[in-house]
Amino acid sequence: MKKKILVFHPVIAPYRVDLFNELATHYDATICLFWRNLKNQTFDYAKIEELFVFTPHYIVKEEVGIIRWIKTLWVQLSLSAPDIVLTNEYGVPTIVALIHRMIRRKRYKIVSMVDDSYNMVAKGNHFTWKHEKAISIIAPMLDGLICVEPKVCLWYQKKYTKAIYFPIIRDDELYRDKLRKSLSISEEYISRYHLLNKKVLLFVGRLVAIKNIDFIIRCFKKARIENLYLVIVGSGPEYNELVRIADNQENIIFTGRLEGERLYAWYNIANVFTLPSLQEPFGAVTNEALVAGCKVLISQDAGSNCLVTEGVNGFVIDPVDEELYIKRLRLITNNTEKIQFPLRLRESLMQENFKECLRQLVDSLDRMIL
Repeated sequence: MKKKILVFHPVIAPYRVDLFNELATHYDATICLFWRNLKNQTFDYAKIEELFVFTPHYIVKEEVGIIRWIKTLWVQLSLSAPDIVLTNEYGVPTIVALIHRMIRRKRYKIVSMVDDSYNMVAKGNHFTWKHEKAISIIAPMLDGLICVEPKVCLWYQKKYTKAIYFPIIRDDELYRDKLRKSLSISEEYISRYHLLNKKVLLFVGRLVAIKNIDFIIRCFKKARIENLYLVIVGSGPEYNELVRIADNQENIIFTGRLEGERLYAWYNIANVFTLPSLQEPFGAVTNEALVAGCKVLISQDAGSNCLVTEGVNGFVIDPVDEELYIKRLRLITNNTEKIQFPLRLRESLMQENFKECLRQLVDSLDRMIL
């Protein structure tokens, strides 16, 4: 008989679908979601739901009110009779699970998925002081913490003796099939933007100050690398300022926000992907780029720098050091080939494998409930 897992999670982004599908396959799973789309990014969520191998239960606070929402969480904990409760971070659902277990004298294990980067936990660079305080109060009471970065695991192990490593990565085989299906769109982009015999530096993400996109544009313009184009995929409040900094250079392309195959097509094209964020819990786009065969330049303050093997599939960069960034950009660009037809799916540059990481995660969870 399968063990029961109850999941409390805000919403499932595209890059987390594979993980939750695998959990729903391995366990008798009840998966409760609290939003009907990502708050900061409006995906075509109907298409995302089509990928689920489970039927989620939506418990949306804005629809029922805070009191009824908490009561519903409590009832779900009682009805599900779980062996494991998997929560997200240190918010209200985690606290409700801890109180329910204590009052009802239950024996289920409570594990939280924590997206903190090492820069956040070890250097005190948290998004809010409340988050930092919640770690010190709640982490000791949990049975496990799923961390996205090895150094964060070591930090939690040393401080609280509990941590499981699972980065935010997609199932390699499933994702590469999506990349393969988007190759025709990639060739369409190459023709539209005149990228044949060129090279592409790619950024994907929200156009907000913390992503440090103005840094990319300044470095790109100063580097003056022949035949290199900068493609910026995304939308956000910094758009107008970034366009001003780009100053109508024809080799800087703003595509707007893209998802699905329209986005994957750019990963097939790009020679180099960059994420120079000043603060980034992880950065799932790094995994997406590496699986597509892009080399990467990733901020030392982004959790996903753990996916970089220095000099092999990219470099970890200081997001304020323009001189070093330009040096790395020139080096990495020189070691890539110009875009040619016919476009082919490149070999993955990921050094870790989804299935192996998943096996280790499930083994760790199973050991808790033996």
